[in-house]
Amino acid sequence: MTSAGTNNDKLTNMEVDVIGEVMNISMGTAATAMSTILNTKVNITTPKIETIGVEEFEFTDLEPVIGVLINYVEGIEGANVLLLKETDMKKILSQLFDMETSDDIEFDEISKSAIGEIMNQMMGAAAGALASFLGRVVNISPPVLLDTTNNKSIKELFS
Repeated sequence: MTSAGTNNDKLTNMEVDVIGEVMNISMGTAATAMSTILNTKVNITTPKIETIGVEEFEFTDLEPVIGVLINYVEGIEGANVLLLKETDMKKILSQLFDMETSDDIEFDEISKSAIGEIMNQMMGAAAGALASFLGRVVNISPPVLLDTTNNKSIKELFS
């Protein structure tokens, strides 16, 4: 989680706890949406909240990644980026397409469209959970697919 502004904009412990709880609720709801789509149990870990600048964030442990960027267009300001490792995406697609192994999965237009729709469903569910938590309407933009499987780095996509 990145705080907008300068290093003087430190979050309080209470703010960090609230962000952690909101992320836990919304990502739990997103995991439930994915479980429904894939017809299998999906687990998430408890989120770890840390305030750092985007230039300091290191993505190399994740890359290559497939991700989705959504902007909040009503209810709150900001954006949300969900990144998943390419290997995890292949597992998801093999489950979705009922394939024995993920080794044969290619990121063609059909696969990218399927991943985009799964992530759209996940982020829509997360936005719904956030709306319930906040007691207000929260709407998101259509998702933008982020793909670094062609050897771009995720930081390049945001530059």
